[in-house]
Amino acid sequence: MKRLSNRLQALADQVIPGSIVVDVGTDHAYLPLYLVERGICPRVIGIEINPGPLQSARNQVASAGLTHQILIRQGNGLQAICPGEAQVGVIAGMGGKTICEILEAAPAVLAGLRRLILQPMGADKLVREWLLAHSWQIVQEDLVREDGVYYIIIVAEPSTPTVRWPENEALVYKAVKDEPEDDTKDKVRKLMELEIGPDLINRHHPLLPEYLNYLLEREQRICEHLKRSQNPAALLEQARRQERIEALQEIIQKQLN
Repeated sequence: MKRLSNRLQALADQVIPGSIVVDVGTDHAYLPLYLVERGICPRVIGIEINPGPLQSARNQVASAGLTHQILIRQGNGLQAICPGEAQVGVIAGMGGKTICEILEAAPAVLAGLRRLILQPMGADKLVREWLLAHSWQIVQEDLVREDGVYYIIIVAEPSTPTVRWPENEALVYKAVKDEPEDDTKDKVRKLMELEIGPDLINRHHPLLPEYLNYLLEREQRICEHLKRSQNPAALLEQARRQERIEALQEIIQKQLN
């Protein structure tokens, strides 16, 4: 039984036991194989659009003798399954914009899902904004590091009148929607919290301090690079980056208290 990478294990840990899962961008079908072999899920549908990984996934499933429990399909995102075929959707290893497009394109399938497990490769804020704007409650987030790269996992479930957003998350979303265009210091901080992950901040995730320092150092490097240019656009961007640096420093300080 193949051991999963840290990233894939973090995804597997969020799957509802006994559920039928659709794994979009299944690649070599490592996640479906793990979920079925460990008895976590009775059935998994793996979706892959590219012919090479598609064939690799089918070969892996056939070699494991699990073709009756793991179905590998070629298709585009959640559109490759019918409404009601799965209860949990996993979309991982894609850009945040692509994940939002996949979700947007399959409203009927989404209506039948009990949980989304998303792992965007950048543009995490876009994914959180999409979920909150489309009545999905972010119930938990996780942060893992693998080969020097940080990965954020976002777990969401459909909102109901009896389920309220965490206070911090709701405030952040209100800042995105309602506040005027001229950024205030408070709004910049709230937007940074949405980018980092309100749940990670609220729960003081053990990896959060080093992740925040990584983000801070990245912003500082960008700001230093922009200082070398006298281009008006670069100067404006430098000012914006400086605001982000100050917001990050404030968040880091709060984590220390």
